[in-house]
Formats: sequence, structure tokens, C-alpha cells
Amino acid sequence: MLLDSGAVSQVAQNRGKAVVLVRTLVDRGWSLAVPAVVLVECLTGDPGRDANSNRFVRAVDNVVVSDEQDARLAAGLRYKTHNPSVVDALVSAGARRTPGACIILTTDPDDLTRQVRGASHVRVIPC
Repeated sequence: MLLDSGAVSQVAQNRGKAVVLVRTLVDRGWSLAVPAVVLVECLTGDPGRDANSNRFVRAVDNVVVSDEQDARLAAGLRYKTHNPSVVDALVSAGARRTPGACIILTTDPDDLTRQVRGASHVRVIPC
């Protein structure tokens, strides 16, 4: 399960639908992953302000680092969907390249759904 910045922020602040979804999916055996690029959107660089988010990020199973293949796939997704968000494109690319089933928890379901269209193993869940 991949979380976008909105989902990370909700869980870190213990509010919103993301909290319940993460607990439910983890209880069902899903592992948590946060693409490293998501941290750019949900952190400020201030340890005090970022304390809750930092605590959550330390608890996830994996912080996913993008590689050249991800970047190239993300570039194509940005171009094809006319979505200027690099972060959305890299989250979508990471999900597409994930072997097996993948869930993206997001506060931006429209853009991410367009970017994963055709990837039958990826499901976008709004939170």
C-alpha cells in the first residue's frame, strides 16, 4: 500500500479516513510504503512541525526511492494525463511497477486514477 502526501498527513495527525483505512489494511496483512518524493510535500524541514509525520514515516515498512525507470515512466504519465504534479506521477509509476496488488491511499483520487488507468493490479482509494 502506497500513501500520498495527503494520506501521510492525515495519518500523522491522527485524523481523517486514512487512519481507519491504514489500520484496516495493515490488520489484513498489507505493508505500508511511502515514496520518498512524497516527503517533499508533507514535511517542512522543521523537526518540531514535522514530529508527527516523522514518527509515522519511521513506522512504515518501506520508504521507496525512485530510480531512472520510475522517472521515465512518471514523465510519460505526466505528459499523457496533463497532470503537472511530479509527486503524483512518481507515486503512480511506483504503483504500476509494484509486483502484485497495490493500493494507493490518496486525497487526490482523480489525478492518480487517470495515471494508473490500465494497471489492473493498482487500486486507488480516496481518503
